[in-house]
Amino acid sequence: MKVSELRQSDEQSEGGRSGLALLLPFIKQCLFVPFCLPVLMVITLLNASPVLAFSFDPVPLKTRAAHLLDSGDLLECVDTWNMIQTFSTRPEDRAEALVRMGDIYSLFLGQPDEALAAYGAAMRVHPALPVLENAYFNAGMILYEQERLPEARATFQTYLLRYPKADRRETALFMLERMRTETSPKVGQDALQGGEGSLQPLKGEPVLRVAIARASDLTFHLSAPVALQQGGVVLQAGSHHCAVRQGALLLDGRPAGKAASFLLAQNQRMKLGNSPAEYGGALSLLAQGGQVLVVNTLGMESYLEGVLPAEMPASFSPAALQAQTVAARSYALYLAGRSQEKAYDVAADTGFQVYGGLAMGNRQTRAAVRQTRGMALQFGGRVVLSYFHSHSGGVLEDDSQVWTADMPYYRVQHDEISNRARDMRWELVVAANDIAARMRESGFNVDGVQAVHVGRRTGSGRVGTVVIETPDRSVEMKGNAFRLMLGAERMRSTLCSMEWQGGSLVLSGVGYGHGVGMSQWGAQGMALAGATYEGILEKYYPDTRLVRLY
Repeated sequence: MKVSELRQSDEQSEGGRSGLALLLPFIKQCLFVPFCLPVLMVITLLNASPVLAFSFDPVPLKTRAAHLLDSGDLLECVDTWNMIQTFSTRPEDRAEALVRMGDIYSLFLGQPDEALAAYGAAMRVHPALPVLENAYFNAGMILYEQERLPEARATFQTYLLRYPKADRRETALFMLERMRTETSPKVGQDALQGGEGSLQPLKGEPVLRVAIARASDLTFHLSAPVALQQGGVVLQAGSHHCAVRQGALLLDGRPAGKAASFLLAQNQRMKLGNSPAEYGGALSLLAQGGQVLVVNTLGMESYLEGVLPAEMPASFSPAALQAQTVAARSYALYLAGRSQEKAYDVAADTGFQVYGGLAMGNRQTRAAVRQTRGMALQFGGRVVLSYFHSHSGGVLEDDSQVWTADMPYYRVQHDEISNRARDMRWELVVAANDIAARMRESGFNVDGVQAVHVGRRTGSGRVGTVVIETPDRSVEMKGNAFRLMLGAERMRSTLCSMEWQGGSLVLSGVGYGHGVGMSQWGAQGMALAGATYEGILEKYYPDTRLVRLY
């Protein structure tokens, strides 16, 4: 998710939800499964059962969804799967999309009821698909943790009946036996959760695994010789080449297995390609998916020293920099607690939050990290998924109006301080053929675009949905999805007007980003007006608490 997906021309950045909107009471006695379906609600989406005159290819959006999940952009990922569910006519695609949404709700967002609703909707669409295996198993685990034992038992039994050769068959059998002998399960807790309403302090500074590069071939430069931890091979100072061939690493032309790791001494550095960024600490080269994945392992605070100046101008006031540091730390902790199955915790690019390596920033940014050491935001006993953006345009948005998922600590509120801190008005003219081309890139096989207009607006005044008139039919999509389709650097926000003039869409707006969470320019305005970083965080993340975890 991008916490900070946009980048202003002078150094800003940013990082929402869409319209899986209505939840209806679910029919307990489902036609497709031989038990009372353990889902109380069904998800209804925009155009949930579309009849398209043109074809829709879900592959581009599936690729995008995989990239978003890989980058940690969780809310945007849910919304992308929602678009697939909305626009695809194939039950297989719609069921898969709902299962993937349920997985993210369950495994990453801590929203079990929403997960059950998505899984239940998928079962109604196509109950016997292989992808439903995950839905039945995860639904059973959620129901068990909610102490709904009869429903959990029935769900696991259906899982075993439909998927007798499933990888998690033994676990399902174990759960059935466990439920046979107990009446009230002990509910598991998040690794970063220490009871209702409070976070348990960590034993020390967390170590993060940061994915800093991924490529089929890459060159890296060492400032001094280092020994590989595998096989005792010494890499001399200078340039080295790494590639993946037949699923294994080829390092300087020699086979190096699936992984090659080395530890740089305090004064040693590594650079990638022509990038000026320098990295230290532990580095690993991994053969993954036909590409070389480079992972840098380092302490959280060192990581933040490389993030802060890449996400906010180092010239900003100390309180703004401190608030940005806490938001970045909270987001990294949130993802790190849910990445055990991955080779890394966070990515270093704009898909997550930019990590620029060592020797970044200045005395002021390093002080902001040091002065907030271990501080994070919590809500309901969990670390907050702390989104931020460049400029709100004067009003903050509820994430439920931007994306599909909904976090309880984001809401519409006035933010005039952002406009006082900086004037961020913008204009854009987009030709019809440009919009049609962007639609085709997203999987909509359209011949052209005849008009575009606002479908509805949100409570903050932003464009909630956009209606695109094509020769075949009208397509209605979320305003933020339309913005990202055109390019977030071009259509800077959805807080704008839309007019169709002579075959072009004329946009005039204010702000930069999705408007959810902390406005970076608002934080700067508040800091200049005398606010502390605690006060800034209290405004932009209402109902959350600031806690020291280490």
